[in-house]
Amino acid sequence: MAPRQKYWDSKIKDFSKEELNHLDDFIKNFNIPKNKISNLKEAFYRAKNSFLEFNIDLNKLEEPTKTMVFESVVYIWYIEGNTTRGKKIISHSLSEFKKDNKFYSFKSAINIKYTKGELEKMLDKNEDRYNNLSSIKLGKMKVKRGTQPLGISLNIDDKIKNKSFGKILITAEQGQKISEYLISNNIDTPLEKKPDKRRENFEKWLEKEYKLFIKNLKEENKKQDLNLEVDFEVFRQYTIFYLSNIQRIISNNKEEKQKMEYMKWLYSEFGQFIANSDTKNRTLSFEAFNQGITAYINALNKNDIKKRSIFTILDFSLPSTEKRMYVLDMESKTIQEVLYVSYGYGNEKRGKNTSVFSNNDGTYAAGIGLVITLFETVICSGTLPALTLEGKEKGFNDNTQIRGITLHGAEYARKPRTYPNGEYKLGLTAGCFAVDDRISVRVIDEIKGGSAIFVYGKFAEYNSETSKYQDIKFAYNYIKKNNI
Repeated sequence: MAPRQKYWDSKIKDFSKEELNHLDDFIKNFNIPKNKISNLKEAFYRAKNSFLEFNIDLNKLEEPTKTMVFESVVYIWYIEGNTTRGKKIISHSLSEFKKDNKFYSFKSAINIKYTKGELEKMLDKNEDRYNNLSSIKLGKMKVKRGTQPLGISLNIDDKIKNKSFGKILITAEQGQKISEYLISNNIDTPLEKKPDKRRENFEKWLEKEYKLFIKNLKEENKKQDLNLEVDFEVFRQYTIFYLSNIQRIISNNKEEKQKMEYMKWLYSEFGQFIANSDTKNRTLSFEAFNQGITAYINALNKNDIKKRSIFTILDFSLPSTEKRMYVLDMESKTIQEVLYVSYGYGNEKRGKNTSVFSNNDGTYAAGIGLVITLFETVICSGTLPALTLEGKEKGFNDNTQIRGITLHGAEYARKPRTYPNGEYKLGLTAGCFAVDDRISVRVIDEIKGGSAIFVYGKFAEYNSETSKYQDIKFAYNYIKKNNI
């Protein structure tokens, strides 16, 4: 036995039986040649130490993430060896993975230009090993930072495997036409029950539907004197995004069917708002629109909203360097304008791109969910008016009014700027919402008097189980009853 093989055999003698079985499976699954097995044993040993170094407990990870990430790290050590480049790749990818324990964060953190081509192939192979049709791989369309997309920016996420495929740009007109086609043809899902045939059947179905879609599109182009083009990849990506959000497998459950119908209605509404709006205002995410409109409809059902023509969404999943206050005209179905809006320094205490929400006094943070604008205004920030707000969400923001949280104007909310500590952002409030003081009087006048504002953010505690304003069943029944 070669000295190198003896050395690494001794190193892995403390491996558990499960780990040794895993090693054997790895050799078979990835076709490791016999003369490279000692390299693989070294990679296994170094991989285990890598996770220990980053305090990542593999036993606490769920499958398939646990196996996917571990095998990926092993493979990096295997092909890169104990090199500076290999260490750099692993260090960067594991530090990103530790933040949320999702495989996509690990994969996206790997800078491919520093790796060999076989690493990229291995990562793809690793994903395919555990994928079913619910996680069809999508191509990425890069977006230059700071540019304004001339259409819908879609985050393509796999809901079952928790992987993200990046942003896809589709023009508003393309998205609207595809939505209309999918909805008018009552398309829910093309999946069949045999897992081994799902991917193949899905691709065949996509090609068939694309041909029908293009046939319809050509007829519409001719009738309406249009020249709209939609290539297969755009159709494919948008369709997968659509299907992944309405329901992947048709259910006989009445509640699930209602959810599907409601999501289809939401897509139709979203498409109209995007298509009807000016290009500069087409940045509203579907996720914020989804929760916001659901809250709006539930509020209508409860007669909470006196002024129905205007609805405002504050999307605090976005950093303050981006315009994130969306004023929607509910009658013309347009995004009327998008403004900068600041919030409390308590909301930003975890970092400039992360929001926290609170219903408690002294936190300097506003709550999440639906609020209603009141008629009266109070004086704030000198001579400028401020709009008092009533929080409707019990436990999330129902202390808004007694805490004195308002919407007002402020000079520091005009536009982002660089602060002495080097941070580039809007100024922060003591918990209120602040807009540009030069237009605050007009904005307050437009939305005061009982209109709804929805405060959106990435906040796991706020969902359909915890908020009565996220009740999809009530929302569905309301739109059916009122024929919306």
